[in-house]
Amino acid sequence: MTNATPERVNILNEAADLIVGQRQQDYGTPDENFQRLADLVNIVIKKNLETNTPLSPRQMADILILLKVARTINTPTHDSYVDIAGYAGIAGELAKSEKDLEELISLKPEDLEVSTENVLRANDIASAKAAHPSNGVG
Repeated sequence: MTNATPERVNILNEAADLIVGQRQQDYGTPDENFQRLADLVNIVIKKNLETNTPLSPRQMADILILLKVARTINTPTHDSYVDIAGYAGIAGELAKSEKDLEELISLKPEDLEVSTENVLRANDIASAKAAHPSNGVG
């Protein structure tokens, strides 16, 4: 019979070593780091709290960016900035999806009527979006 330490205990010991060691040196005390993060997140969620609406996936990406920003205040690292860029790309993609959804929600019944005029208008919009410089075309 072996007296091997359970993996869960190894994980807890490793986490304990990090949070009172290198992580605290890198990011500051938990009070400092989490207060900075709370201050930043409160800005993001203020409107949600006022309107009693849930956070969106884009806002969660924004919050992850803010987590990295809060950490870079103490120790700016290449890895943190790469993470920020990655989260920013995701947030931008999610913001576009939110905008597209808002445009669909704002449609009126008359906008949904199938007519030659509406089909031509939709084709013009699609062509303009496809030719936009941000698409790398045109």
